[in-house]
Amino acid sequence: MAEGIIASYKTYMITSTTLHPEHPNTDFEFITEEQLMEYLKKGRTWIWMQRKAGVLKAYKVGRTSYYLLKDVQHQIISGAWA
Repeated sequence: MAEGIIASYKTYMITSTTLHPEHPNTDFEFITEEQLMEYLKKGRTWIWMQRKAGVLKAYKVGRTSYYLLKDVQHQIISGAWA
């Protein structure tokens, strides 16, 4: 029972922050892989390589991959993707 509630909450957090970008809690602001490709000006293969190397964590809901925006920004600021 608790597992179902947790899964529902995770799905809610992903969809609510994606559908409502004005959401005040930026710790849970997710972007899709397409948005990430546009944001970084990188291709799908490069993003896959970052996931495989453990640099970037993806959260999947169905067939769609989501990424925490704060994780992406942290990698940029730290110079890991210079």
